[in-house]
Amino acid sequence: MIKNAGDVNAIVLAGGLGTRLRPMVSDLPKALAEINGRPFIFYLLDQLVGAGFRRVIMCVGYRSKQISEALGAQYRNLDITYSREVFPLGTGGALRLVKAQQLSDPVLILNGDSYTDVSYCDFGAWHVNKGGIVSMVVTPSAEPSRYGTVELGPDGVVNSFVEKTAVTGDHPALINAGIYLVQRSFFDLLTEFESVKFSLERDVLPTVPAGGVYGFEAGGKFIDIGTPSSLKAASDFF
Repeated sequence: MIKNAGDVNAIVLAGGLGTRLRPMVSDLPKALAEINGRPFIFYLLDQLVGAGFRRVIMCVGYRSKQISEALGAQYRNLDITYSREVFPLGTGGALRLVKAQQLSDPVLILNGDSYTDVSYCDFGAWHVNKGGIVSMVVTPSAEPSRYGTVELGPDGVVNSFVEKTAVTGDHPALINAGIYLVQRSFFDLLTEFESVKFSLERDVLPTVPAGGVYGFEAGGKFIDIGTPSSLKAASDFF
C-alpha cells in the first residue's frame, strides 16, 4: 500500500555507456548531458522532488564518479545512495545488484535517460488498485520503430511486447516510457537469470507471470536523450 511517495524508494538506471551520444558528450555519462545549461539528471530528480520522493538509489557504471561528484549524497531534499557496476550489467543486472539493499514495497524504477510528464500520485494509486507485480508507464509515440510497442488488454494488463515495429493504423502506438512501480517480490525474479548482463525490458518483463504486468497510460509529454537528435530536441522540451 502506498501511503505517500516519501515511503517509496526510487531507483534511477544511469549506468549505460551512451554510445550513440559519444560524438556530443564524449567526456560525460549520459545522465550528465547538458540541457539548457543543466545536467539532464537534474530535471529528472526535480520531478521526483516535486512528487514527494525522499530517497533515490542511483545505479551507475560508466563514468560513475562524475555522477556522484555532481549529485553528492543529497540533491535538494532527496537522500542519494549509489549502486556501482564494476563492468556493464545491463538494466536487469543493475537491478539485481540493488537487491541486496533494504528496499521499500513497492519500488519505483526509472530510466535515467528519459523523462515523462506523469502524475506519480495517480500512477501509485493505480498500481495499488491493480494489484500486479509490475506497473509500467506507457505513452503514445509516433516513432515506435525506435522503442518497440506495448499492447494492452481492456483492463490495462500488458498482453505483449512488440520490438521496434512500424506505425499501423491512424493512432500512435503505445511505447514503454521507462518508468515502473514493482513489488519487492519482483526482485526475486532477477536471481533466476544465469547471465551476468541482462535487460529488464527484453529479458525480465516477458518472464513475469501472465497477468502480472499492467500498463498505465500517461498522456503527457515524453522525451529521451538517447540519440544526438533527441538530445537537441530536449532543449525545447524543457
